[in-house]
Amino acid sequence: MTQDLRVSREKVEEYSRDLEKKVEQRTEQLAAQNVAIKEAQEALVRTTRLASVGEIAGRAAHEVLNPLTNINARVEKIRNQALQKNETDLKLLKEISEGWATEYSAKGAQGLLAALSGPSTAQEGKTLFEEDIENIRAIAGDVLASMTTLQSDTVFLLSESDRINKIVNGMRQLSRVSGTARNIAVHAFLDSALSTMSDLLLKNKIRIEVLYCDGQPRILADSDEMLQVVSNLLRNSLQAINEARDQNGKIGEPVWIRIATEVTPAGRVLIRVADNGPGIAEENFQRIFEPTFTTKNPDEGTGLGLSICRRFVRAYEGEVRVEKSISGVETVFLIDLPEAGEQSNGNA
Repeated sequence: MTQDLRVSREKVEEYSRDLEKKVEQRTEQLAAQNVAIKEAQEALVRTTRLASVGEIAGRAAHEVLNPLTNINARVEKIRNQALQKNETDLKLLKEISEGWATEYSAKGAQGLLAALSGPSTAQEGKTLFEEDIENIRAIAGDVLASMTTLQSDTVFLLSESDRINKIVNGMRQLSRVSGTARNIAVHAFLDSALSTMSDLLLKNKIRIEVLYCDGQPRILADSDEMLQVVSNLLRNSLQAINEARDQNGKIGEPVWIRIATEVTPAGRVLIRVADNGPGIAEENFQRIFEPTFTTKNPDEGTGLGLSICRRFVRAYEGEVRVEKSISGVETVFLIDLPEAGEQSNGNA
């Protein structure tokens, strides 16, 4: 009996040791698999980031290439015009001045006057002096016309250069690391955005409506980035309204832009930026947040503003989207962020 118990105990101990060994081996396998999974996830994130950077860089290169092509074409036009017209005018002016100088050197002032009083060989019925004066006036007219054209060309070149600058700055904003999250008052940065844009909105006869919720909701975010987000949405509304006005598009009357806030029972702060402008096609609700996608004229937008807005908001566990859009009635952009509660020590 004792022998049987000892054998049974030894078998149990052996089984236990074997089980512990298998558990240890399996634990090591799982740990190795977890490391491999983590490395694969990190590699996937890096690949996704690189793919996004590559896509953005490709789009940026395409966007920059357009104004650069325009600049090159305009510079080539200026160069060709300068070579053709200026060369002819300068050659004629040189002939006139050298002719006068030769006559003056050989015969003095009286001889020059006598020569200029003689008949023109190129224009019948006119003196040589009248011919030269007419040519000088024509050259002066060409110079003035060239200056006017050059001024217009300069404005165009500056505009295209500014467009490139906007694209590059937008890409820098899109790729930079988010700012410092602080406990900030929502209504404070909304007031700052409205103050920044108020003169422009009033100048364009757009009524500003403010519907703030009770209290002082707060969020954890960078105030400068949130100011940029709201200012961008306000500017987009203004540009869409003005473009619709120019094209006799459908907008409400009187035209208004509204900012409203709300705090939900679930602890979310909702900021709505709305207008009664021309609206957004439903198929573009998501596309407008893609880098370089825009429905604006090329000289008015780069298509980066809303992409930057979404990046900033998502950095603080929020979201921005088109809530609804009815042309001439109401288009609403919704910013949804977690509420931060009361201001804590050391926060701005």
